[in-house]
Amino acid sequence: MAPFIIEGIWTGKLTQVSGGIAREYAYEITISLKDSLISGMGTIKTGTSYANFDIKGKLIGSKVDLEDIKISNENIPNRSAWCIKKMPLKFKFGNGAYLLEGPWSGTSTLKPCTPGMIFLRKETLRA
Repeated sequence: MAPFIIEGIWTGKLTQVSGGIAREYAYEITISLKDSLISGMGTIKTGTSYANFDIKGKLIGSKVDLEDIKISNENIPNRSAWCIKKMPLKFKFGNGAYLLEGPWSGTSTLKPCTPGMIFLRKETLRA
């Protein structure tokens, strides 16, 4: 897969079944690719709560395995904690855009997190 397809800004949402601050969050990642190794940053938001994560991962065929390394900045209510996520995503093409979709799971400093799904989109290049 060409690096320009994977590299760049992906926007969408992260869902969580229950037990979190919200059931749906705005989620965005910016990633770079060197050989098959991915590095970048993720941002999650709901209301006034947000977190920025350093992320790493690997591209294996159409699989994009990502994970949070650490939280670099955050704003969150007391007695809450952001999840450090593992995200085995699948690359797809549909509706005129590149898609990264799949489940996520993770843990926080307080407890294991209720898992959910990630749906990200990146517009295709146009001439």
